[in-house]
Amino acid sequence: MRSNVMTLSIAGHTFLPTYLRATSVVVDLGANSGEFSLGVANRFGCQVHALEPVPQLSSRIPHAERGAVQIHSMAVHSTSGWFDFCISGNPYASSFPSVGHVPTAREVIQVRAITLEEFFLSQRIESIDLLKMDIEGAELDVLDVISDSTLLRIKQMAVEFHQFRFPSTALRVATVKRRLRNLGFWDIDFSRINGDVLFVNSALSLGLADRSRIVWDKYRRGLVRRVRRLGALS
Repeated sequence: MRSNVMTLSIAGHTFLPTYLRATSVVVDLGANSGEFSLGVANRFGCQVHALEPVPQLSSRIPHAERGAVQIHSMAVHSTSGWFDFCISGNPYASSFPSVGHVPTAREVIQVRAITLEEFFLSQRIESIDLLKMDIEGAELDVLDVISDSTLLRIKQMAVEFHQFRFPSTALRVATVKRRLRNLGFWDIDFSRINGDVLFVNSALSLGLADRSRIVWDKYRRGLVRRVRRLGALS
């Protein structure tokens, strides 16, 4: 049986667009200046919650042409409260000092943080069609404390693990991936070192043909990138 499931990458985060529609709820953790949030809202006309604690980034997020992007000037973390946040010379690489203090930090500001469960509750979210997570190393702390029942309310997750910045987290990344597999998630890494990992809830009922198509998409995209590099060098 032929699969019609395909992948889509926006701002370097890969997901399955097949399961998104105007009624979908998407949560963007680490929205930066809104490229992913706007891309999803404009393409699918759905509701996107964009969470970004750095004021100079969240203030740049424009209104969506379709759908709606609701901006939340906060971070998701393992606990709630106000925390020091290191603003890097590259604001896209800013992070909590608990994750690894940024040596070139331009300044340290106070940001509001909330757990994912509390965010769900505050926004009356019953389930999420897509969760994108790019939070500069804090993803492991966040995923460590999320309950199984909350994870199972997420249909797919596009996670950027920052193992490339913090190599010592490789074991923790492997542990998180194993836990999600045990809960029934299927995962595939579209990068070389867990920088673009897609987790798909078993509730979406991906068949063998679907998974084969997704794997083919991964290697097809990799081949296209290599050909482009060779073309640039010639």
